[in-house]
Amino acid sequence: MTARSSSLGPLGSGAGCHDLLHVPRQHRGQCVALLYLDLDGFKPINDTLGHAAGDAVLAETASRSVKAVRVEDTVARVGGDEFVVLLADLEPSSARGVAERVAEGFLTALPEPMRVQGRDCRIGVSIGISVELAPPDINALLIAADTALSRAKKDGRDCFRWHQDPP
Repeated sequence: MTARSSSLGPLGSGAGCHDLLHVPRQHRGQCVALLYLDLDGFKPINDTLGHAAGDAVLAETASRSVKAVRVEDTVARVGGDEFVVLLADLEPSSARGVAERVAEGFLTALPEPMRVQGRDCRIGVSIGISVELAPPDINALLIAADTALSRAKKDGRDCFRWHQDPP
């Protein structure tokens, strides 16, 4: 798993997304899935309690994110309150199930209360998922997952949506 350290926790800030451009060598016929996560309810915490509270929420989110994925997956904060997760070397027959289990892990773990500045804070997460046969076009995966994320937000948040069914 790719992880970084900083004051914002194990994933750091922004630069981690570049690791996604170096996808581990895939076997032809395998799939790669990308989950694009956007935190729901982060802005009010950051705006009302301040940036230190926002950073604490991001650090806790990063910590919970690392626990929600498989050891071979890559998690990166791409900026603000957005994260991406790369699930590599998936069998086409199980890609959908693996991606949905990981997404459900985030939907379960992130809404648990976080103690920040003596207060219980809650966030949710909206997730867009895209999948492609290896070798993947990472930019296409990001765009597709972002499109699916927009649908998840439009459909009420705190859910995941697929860009399209896996191959």
